[in-house]
Amino acid sequence: MPQDNPTPESAGTTRTSAPPEPEAPVVATGPSWWPVLLWLFSLVAVWVWGGWLEEERGYSLWLGTARPFVGHIQVIIAPGVLFAITVALAAVVYLPTLVVRLSWRQLLVTAWLGTAFWAITLTVSRGLDEFLRPLFRDDDYLTAVPTANEDLGRFISQYTTDLGEYATHVKGHPPGLTVLLTLLARIGVTAEMVLGVLYVLIGASVIVAVGITAKRLGGEDSFRQAMPLLMLAPGVLWIATSPDTVFAGALAWGVAFMAMSAGRLVWAVPGGLLLGLCPFLSYGLLPMGIIVLAVIVPLRLWRATAVAVGAALVVVLTWALLGFNLLDGMAATRIEWLNDPAHVRPYWYFLIANFVLLATILGPGVIAGLPGSRQLPTGVRWLIWLGLLSAVAGTLIGFMRGEVERIWFPLLFWIGLAGAVTGPRRGWLAASAALGIIGQLIIGSPW
Repeated sequence: MPQDNPTPESAGTTRTSAPPEPEAPVVATGPSWWPVLLWLFSLVAVWVWGGWLEEERGYSLWLGTARPFVGHIQVIIAPGVLFAITVALAAVVYLPTLVVRLSWRQLLVTAWLGTAFWAITLTVSRGLDEFLRPLFRDDDYLTAVPTANEDLGRFISQYTTDLGEYATHVKGHPPGLTVLLTLLARIGVTAEMVLGVLYVLIGASVIVAVGITAKRLGGEDSFRQAMPLLMLAPGVLWIATSPDTVFAGALAWGVAFMAMSAGRLVWAVPGGLLLGLCPFLSYGLLPMGIIVLAVIVPLRLWRATAVAVGAALVVVLTWALLGFNLLDGMAATRIEWLNDPAHVRPYWYFLIANFVLLATILGPGVIAGLPGSRQLPTGVRWLIWLGLLSAVAGTLIGFMRGEVERIWFPLLFWIGLAGAVTGPRRGWLAASAALGIIGQLIIGSPW
């Protein structure tokens, strides 16, 4: 794990900025109930509204009876729920104490492994086969790996031309993830369990990247206060059920490396490489990339930004030399989207439903802390507010109409820092954990 507090005297490094000022203590004014009540009302409202649109107005939302989630109301009480409840109770009891007592490195390891464990626990609470099933659907990325493996160069150079031949999720994205999966297959990483575990470990590492970034911005105490709510957020479920964890990992570690470049300029190189890779993994990461400004501006990382831009351009030029142009890819994907019957889903419904979904995956504890986030350290506020701004931008564009519960995952832990206002209060932790368990038990989701 990269050092989160490197010393400038290390060999081959250059100091690029002064260390952040120590943060003022988080002054907890208490959670606000009105956002939680608004979220509950909105969750019911979009469910009723969606039913009316389909039954009375003849629209097809392509969601199912669990709208605004993709899936159906399908209650399954499996034996794994008892284990999930036990784990949740233990987390609610012990996490508030651990976040105070653990050293910084111990805290990050606990956050990483604990988040991974809770994600898997939530997933298998509906049945043991739920862990791997969503990752290997016939409309997902692995379906294109045999074609890419035959001639990887042709796959990349002809990607936009052949886009219509691929499965839904492949043609809705750039070729980056499929290429990564193909390279893994070529070195022998093909076992379903291994790939599933890799997805989980990458997705859970996002909380570590967020912690490192927050500390660099003078927000260690804020992260400690928010960490239990981050670990038990309902959206953690998608760590174990969606390849979107790779997208979230690339974005989070790109931002974290940029934050670390405040101490050592060399970290701007991997930061730029990862951020440059992001739009080749998912076009949705383009608006989310503004989160990096929360690091660049407060820490005044002008030299590091120049280095990172250079590294990012290397990524862009490499893809271009291989035959894939990002703008051409976006245009081809838009054509495929327009040819899909689902594109006629009503814009205004998803304009509201997408934000209801975002609030749901954050959990009630984080929602309650959002109004008070203005009291948090400046850098932490930037992370939260730019995360929210990127969600607004992504929704207004209008392409995200369905499956948004997993698309929002890259923003989960950034916006989730607002949980520092609520703090590790056991009632709010229990509410977040319960929401995740209940959602998993009553919604039959593709993920």
